[in-house]
Amino acid sequence: MTSGTRWQEYDPFGRPLRVQAADGKITTFAYTGVRVTTRTVSVATSLSAESSVSTVEEYDRQGRLVKVDEPSGPSGARVATTYTYNVLGKLASATTSSGGVSQTRQWSYDGRGFMTAERLPEKGASGNGWVLYQSFDALGNPGRVIDGPNDLSFAYDKAARPIQVTETATGRVLKSFTYGTANVGSDMRKGKLIQAVANNYYDPANASANFQVVETFAYSGTGGKISQKTTTLGVVGGYVGTFTQNFGWNDLWELSWQTYPTKAGLPSRTLSYDYSFGFLTAVREGGQTYASMVYHPNGMVAKRSRSNGTNDVVLPDLNRMPRPANIQVQSSAGSVLWQTGTYAFDGAGNVKAMGTDRFVYDGVLRLVQANVGGQSFQATYNAFGFLTGIKTGAGRRLLRTLRGRRTGFREPPTTLRVPCFPGEGGALPGILRGA
Repeated sequence: MTSGTRWQEYDPFGRPLRVQAADGKITTFAYTGVRVTTRTVSVATSLSAESSVSTVEEYDRQGRLVKVDEPSGPSGARVATTYTYNVLGKLASATTSSGGVSQTRQWSYDGRGFMTAERLPEKGASGNGWVLYQSFDALGNPGRVIDGPNDLSFAYDKAARPIQVTETATGRVLKSFTYGTANVGSDMRKGKLIQAVANNYYDPANASANFQVVETFAYSGTGGKISQKTTTLGVVGGYVGTFTQNFGWNDLWELSWQTYPTKAGLPSRTLSYDYSFGFLTAVREGGQTYASMVYHPNGMVAKRSRSNGTNDVVLPDLNRMPRPANIQVQSSAGSVLWQTGTYAFDGAGNVKAMGTDRFVYDGVLRLVQANVGGQSFQATYNAFGFLTGIKTGAGRRLLRTLRGRRTGFREPPTTLRVPCFPGEGGALPGILRGA
């Protein structure tokens, strides 16, 4: 066991060359003048070992990032992303190139520095569509946004708060917001949102067919915190339901109790909360304690006790890092009912093992393989960050994609379905890491 993070070596200019984390993992840095920095960490790129992975960053004379070179391509191929800036120093483009294909994102600004357009590869019928921002007010808020077929107009009050969103072509109001102009008794509503209305026009053939949601707010809580939220929803001119939720706060502005959303005329249910030094320690209803919590010195949950007698116990990392060594469910007598097994981490902080489960990552820390509960799953990505496929250890593909878009599944309806949408290439690792 080491103690804390150690900066062990420096170059003549005082820049760190070698940093050792509390678990002994090493990150190294190399410099070429003041323009280029190379950072190297160890990543679990196979089931049995970690390997060194380097990311190279290049900066211009103004200190702006102009290039990132990283192993995000197939089989760890190096892929470069370059950045350009306009005369105001604002980001103008980001281009990623791999295998003779380039993907570019562009941003345009007017002379005031307001962004007037952005071009994104995920937009448009065939990609590279534009989002346009027009009719700015004096504070830089756009009065109109055109995003493909969606053309919306926005109105603001003198405090630059949004008050209305409408369809530009039809003038139909989609959303409206109302703010308090003066306090009313103990309701400290002045300057705060007191009503939000959302109109959902669900029938294109009937312009008046509207499922409306209206939320109103009161602020009689400690220090003017929210004390009540009332939601009224239903078809305009038809059935409407109303639900109310109340809130209470302690002197430190921590939520001390709340009622569950309740329909008018039905009994309410109130939960209360206890705290110690800002940490939640108990959840109660009347005289019943449903859960109580204690914490490690680093703020991580150490134990969560339930009213049924079971306890979630988070064993601390042996190196005192804020991450678990093992998560167990124990009986009231202390016997282990279930556990994750011992956690192990690579040099980048990725979970590489939980008990007998194993996880593998690529050079940019995306999950590419998970062996969990005797089952194996592999994920593939393109150089632009899109999740392009998932398959089981038996070779069955769970999804296939085209240009980063979900196109269909090859398996029957009983197969596990994992959706892939543009820009969510990193969603799967967050689900499967379990950390």
